[in-house]
Amino acid sequence: TTASSNRNVKQSIRRNDSGRRKSVVRPMLSWRSDPEQSFSDWKIEVRTMGERAVDFYHVHRNIVGFGPRKSGYFAKQFLQFNHQVRTNPTLEPKSKLILPTIEAKLFSFALDYLYLTDGQTQPTMTAESACGVYRLAERLEIPTLQTTITEFYRKHLNVSNMGKFLRAANVHQVEQLAFVAK
Repeated sequence: TTASSNRNVKQSIRRNDSGRRKSVVRPMLSWRSDPEQSFSDWKIEVRTMGERAVDFYHVHRNIVGFGPRKSGYFAKQFLQFNHQVRTNPTLEPKSKLILPTIEAKLFSFALDYLYLTDGQTQPTMTAESACGVYRLAERLEIPTLQTTITEFYRKHLNVSNMGKFLRAANVHQVEQLAFVAK
């Protein structure tokens, strides 16, 4: 789609041989990119609990399992795969997750966060989606995302929406966010 492809390009200004400025469009690395063209090296299969539908995400291990926003869960999966592939070279580089409905729906949000680069803005959230993302961040061991969600709660919480924020935290059993709301 145009919206997702616009997210995957970065425009930079360069000077040509005559010193004139010219705009250069470079593709941004993303899980949304074509897996072959972006050299994706891992596939994540996400199933929603109680449903047959499967979503596939093609990611890059260096982005998802390394760096300041890494997922500890996937980093462990990648290390385990590296050890297992030595004895079984036919292993497919992939993970399978079965997630509650809200977490499965928000999985792309977590990937967008892992691929976030300086200057990009984070997708918008609601109190409800923040709780689902927080639970997913716990499951995927992404402490920086948990901190980001906690900061979102602190920043957007006010007297008029306190009930909604507290109710969402209680429904999703996210103690940290319920504490912030109280």
